[in-house]
Parts: sequence; structure tokens; C-alpha cells
Amino acid sequence: MKTRIHGRVDIVFGLLFLFLLAGCFFCSKSSAEPEDLFKHPLYSKYNFGKEESIIDFATQPLAAPLGVVVEVMKRDNILAEQLKSKGREIRFHSFFKGADANFFIKQGLVEVAITGDTPTITLSATYDIVVAALVKQGHSSLIAKKQMEIKQLKGKRIGYSFGSTAHYGLLLGLYAAGMSESDVTMVPMEIDMLAEAIETDKVDAISAWEPIPMSLLARHPDYVVLQQFMNSSYMCFTKAFINRNPEETSWILASFLRSLRWMKMNEKNTVQAAEWNWKARSEFQNKPSEVTVEQLTVITRNQALSIAEAPYIPIKDFKEEGMFYKSLNFLKSQKLIQASVPWKKVKDSLDRDLMASVLSNPVKYRLDEFDYKPGK
Repeated sequence: MKTRIHGRVDIVFGLLFLFLLAGCFFCSKSSAEPEDLFKHPLYSKYNFGKEESIIDFATQPLAAPLGVVVEVMKRDNILAEQLKSKGREIRFHSFFKGADANFFIKQGLVEVAITGDTPTITLSATYDIVVAALVKQGHSSLIAKKQMEIKQLKGKRIGYSFGSTAHYGLLLGLYAAGMSESDVTMVPMEIDMLAEAIETDKVDAISAWEPIPMSLLARHPDYVVLQQFMNSSYMCFTKAFINRNPEETSWILASFLRSLRWMKMNEKNTVQAAEWNWKARSEFQNKPSEVTVEQLTVITRNQALSIAEAPYIPIKDFKEEGMFYKSLNFLKSQKLIQASVPWKKVKDSLDRDLMASVLSNPVKYRLDEFDYKPGK
């Protein structure tokens, strides 16, 4: 299999600036417009805790390793005990993508979330949040059934999840080939529909994040990755929540750190976490997940556990040459963020001090103690 890979974030955003100069604008429509999300067949059933004692946490079970990390946190007895001692309880809510989670955050129904870089940046520009931790570093992939130049996708149907990092990666790939989205048929759909769509010829190519690419290529070794784009994911909190609950914030971050350390201790723990996520994926999709535990384990090891000791937001992301700054300009050019939003609004949402405070107090926050509910 011939794979064309952009191995560095700055290479992707070098293309990004060319894309901005081209003045290409979004004309796609979301498969689930914001006003419809209260009527969503799954989300409409969620019991968001409107009372102060409930902390609502948005998760993405279909995104690895995000979903794997959260499954460990769900079972963290230390976190549960600490929150209970403060009269608090945490509830986890599953979403297909970060853009969906953003909707409920803006409605005041979710206080904590783990999402990809594009939804995180969009939210930081339009809402008061604090981006406190780097959760993963990975990539999305543009996949077709056979080797071809991207320009050969002209006139073809491409499946994607609207508003995701994979969506933006697709647009960048098209522009690098001298094309725009008007040269192809953009087919928006949820992430769990993409593999079947290309397998059944409903689309000619897809753009997706892991573990969809790994799983799809394992089943179809003849399929080809035409392009890969680096991306990251983050844990963020609403600023209002942190202001009211500084200690609860620290204990949630401590739980995240514990989950990484526990998985990194040995392969058995990583596999156990992947098994938990496989079950959660299957329940969310209402069918057995086509992604294997082994695949989830590999992705978690490669994209999350490599940052286990210090999952800080990179210093370069606080600067104008960093990913957040360039993404903000990109989203402004697409009229998805108002042009008047200043860089300072996004920059001020990034915070390394919260993570540093927890890491500097390992005994207080019990970073090397592990107590997980088996088989929840």
C-alpha cells in the first residue's frame, strides 16, 4: 500500500495558509444542524444534571484513544470518592463528534469535554472555556479503494463528518491538488457510517479519524490512504465551572493522569481499557463494533500513552506561529467564526498551570494510586 503522509503539523498548516489565500468558503451543510440536536434520537434521552451537584462530561466513544481514556476515568473510584466528599457526582455523555458536544456546552448542560482540535478551537473562540490538557496526538486519513492522485477524485463522492478535523484535512488535501469542495460531491454522515459507505460504494472515498482507518484497511488491504493529516485532542472545562470548582477540576485532571499512568504500567491494563471501550462503542452503535480490541490497544499506545508523563499543551501553541492561531484564521476565512474574534480570546483559553499544579502534587492527588471498578 502506498501512503502519502504529512508527518508534521506545520506542514499541514503550510498548506492551510495557501488554502486561506485561495479564498475558498464552506458551502456544506451539517448532517445534524445545531437546532436539531435536542431532538437527536440519542441525545434527547440524556439526563443532563442541571443541579450544581452534577458534573456533565462529554465523551466520544467512537474516537480512539479518547474513548479508551474516558472508559478508565469512568471506573476511577478515587475520583468518585473525592467528588462524593464534596457532594458532587460526574455523569458521562457520549457524542458522535466534538461539534455535537460543543452545542450542549453552549447550552450550559456540559462542563467538561474531550474533543479534537478543530471543535476545541471553535469553542474557545466563541465560548469561555479553559483548554487544560493534551489528550492525544494522531492523524486523520483520506481513504479510497484504489491508488490514485487526489485530483482524480474530481466528480466523486467523499464521505466525511461535518465540522471535524477530518473534514478540514479533506479540504486541505483537495486544495493541495488544485481543487475545492465544489469539484467533488461532499457527503456528510456520522463517523460510524463511513466504513460501510465506502464498502458498499455509496461513496468513492472517505475522510476519517482513528480507529476507522486502521479497521477499514485491516479488512481491505487493497484500500489506499491518499493523504494523512496530523491532529490532536484536548480536555477542556467551561471557565464558569473552574471558577466555582477549582478542586473538582484538579481531581478530574488527576483522574485523566492516573488513567494514562495505569495503562502505561503494562500491556494488560491497556488491553483491559480497550476492551471497556470496545463494549462502549458497541453499545453506542447498538451493534458489535467492527473495530477490534487489538486495534484500539495499538492506537492508544501510539497516540495517548506517548504523552503520559506530561500531557501539557505545547508551548508553541500559545504563539502566533502555532496550530491554534493558524486554525483560528482558517475558521474565520470560512465564516465559521466571526472575523472580529481576537487571537487573545483563543490564546487566553489555553492553560498549562492547571496541569502543572496537579503534577507537582502527586501525593495529594494520588497520581500513583489506582482503584478501578472491574467490568462496569
